[in-house]
Amino acid sequence: MKRILLLLSILISTQINAQVVINELDCDQAGTDAAEFIELIGEPNTSLDGLIVVCFNGSNNLSYAAYDLNGFSTDANGLFVLGNIGVNGVSIEIPGNSIQNGGNN
Repeated sequence: MKRILLLLSILISTQINAQVVINELDCDQAGTDAAEFIELIGEPNTSLDGLIVVCFNGSNNLSYAAYDLNGFSTDANGLFVLGNIGVNGVSIEIPGNSIQNGGNN
């Protein structure tokens, strides 16, 4: 099984009461990664103020991207999506090939 050397972290301020977690991640498609996404889930219509999604390189543990979620909230289904233009329902658009893939281990 392919092991993804991608670590994602949501930094949550102590002022946030609702729990928001990573629900689904797709960082590797055949060919160019043009449909990458990170899907978060929480209670419906939850403010994401104070949250940041941070992507880490699994080989050196350094952050390579951060997405500030201030001003955003989950939708009526409790979902929030960061992804490429080819993904439906994206709230924050990210460039293709921007979520790193890991190697086989």
